[in-house]
Amino acid sequence: MTIKMNKKDIVYQELKKKIISNEIPPGSSIHEADFANMLGVSKIPIREALRQLENDGLVENISGRGTKVCEITIKNIRETFEIREIIECGVTGTSSSRVWRRQLGGSFILFTRVRGDCGGTR
Repeated sequence: MTIKMNKKDIVYQELKKKIISNEIPPGSSIHEADFANMLGVSKIPIREALRQLENDGLVENISGRGTKVCEITIKNIRETFEIREIIECGVTGTSSSRVWRRQLGGSFILFTRVRGDCGGTR
């Protein structure tokens, strides 16, 4: 199965990769025309990709000044780890309770069989 990406998606993935890999470091300006030429597209997919990157929190559009890659702050890092902890605890709790219920269910069935085989009733 082949997934065809539109120009905006291609530009978005390329810019995101460059930001995450620090090829475009925090604080750097992103000039639409430069990236349009580099990626061989018009400015429209660049603008659309930048809006998506802004929604992701990777860039910020400063009115009248253009788009910059967001700075990484201690607050950002702390928030990221807090969110990750919440997600991991939720996933762990959900999966462990499912496993616990399955194990308990199996143990209960085993207990009732053994109890029945021994003729024991209390």
